Amino acid sequence: FRLSNQTYFVTGSEDTLINIFSYKSGHLKLEASLRGHLSSIKNLSTCPVSSDQTLLVSVGGRAQLKVWRITADTQESGGISISEVSEHVLRGCDKAVKQPWRL
Repeated sequence: FRLSNQTYFVTGSEDTLINIFSYKSGHLKLEASLRGHLSSIKNLSTCPVSSDQTLLVSVGGRAQLKVWRITADTQESGGISISEVSEHVLRGCDKAVKQPWRL
């Protein structure tokens, strides 16, 4: 994704970490590591909000979904700031989840 003319890459893994890297002149620099998932990261997606803000949606095991807001810092030093916007975890055993109409 891009923020304020800077390119970033996002990775998620089985260790439950989400890493955000900036990319410049052929080099990657780790900008942030996000914690909070209960189990491995299954999928990541970004949704641009503006030229200096994007939403990152992360999906992990145990039916967990998180939404993060990533904003480009307005200071000359650059960088990004990140906040967790929302989280949802599907509760219940597998049978109840697959057949919600049964009590």
